Amino acid sequence: MGKNAGCRRIAITFNQRHQHQSVSKSYVANIIKKHQYEIMQQRRKIKQTPPYQTAVNDIWAIDLSFYTLDNHINIAFLGILDHGSRKVLGLIPLKQKSS
Repeated sequence: MGKNAGCRRIAITFNQRHQHQSVSKSYVANIIKKHQYEIMQQRRKIKQTPPYQTAVNDIWAIDLSFYTLDNHINIAFLGILDHGSRKVLGLIPLKQKSS
């Protein structure tokens, strides 16, 4: 469930996880409205939490990114990043997105 889940999605998820109980989307909307301040405080607390520190070479991430040239041509790049050192390990241009 994403961070921008609506009342319907929250109700469906709850009903799937708790099959012995059931809530409606209007019930969820009323609960959210009633506890809006507490929800805002929790979101602020989560945003202010420092990121989890990992060791160097413990976790790597890859991502596909695009760069648009002046002549409206997109170039795909494969990026490799080490989470522990935040170092870019590779930035490889690709000829095709399916490479």
